[in-house]
Amino acid sequence: MGIFEEAHAFLLLADYIGVDASGKLNALGAGFAMSGIQPNGLTAPMYLAVVIEIPSKYAGQEFSACLELRDEETGSAVQITGPSGQLEALRIQQVAKVERLGPPGVYVPERMFSRVQLNVGFQTGLPLAPGRFYQWRLEIDGQHQKNWYVSFYVIGPPPGPVFGGQSGPTDLPSLSDN
Repeated sequence: MGIFEEAHAFLLLADYIGVDASGKLNALGAGFAMSGIQPNGLTAPMYLAVVIEIPSKYAGQEFSACLELRDEETGSAVQITGPSGQLEALRIQQVAKVERLGPPGVYVPERMFSRVQLNVGFQTGLPLAPGRFYQWRLEIDGQHQKNWYVSFYVIGPPPGPVFGGQSGPTDLPSLSDN
């Protein structure tokens, strides 16, 4: 068995996520499932925290972690304009090292999991289409487990007023029919 098979992970969306000096997550508006669109056409600001717990026996080993934003309808990676001006998949990759928990000199039981945290912030929002479901998905060493994701829906603006349309049911008899 390896890191991929033994890792536990959870993903959390929030309006804001910070990490304090001891490594604890501090989240505001955590666990949302819907995001609105701002007047600039971008979603509301969005932060993503990924917590990966790995058995301490892997301390000192490295693994690759990849976060990818996918359109749930198509299953494909969301494409955004990259630094070169070309469309690129919204994918964040990092090599992480498994470190034992606890300050130096403090006894920590072997069965205590090590923890790797990845935190990503989109302070101005993302250019996503309203009326669609999206999914942040985690892969470790190029492999994905079925519960390593978090989904959200982008809501669109409310419908505008209707001018000149019919009001009410049209299959009712008129008063002149009697």
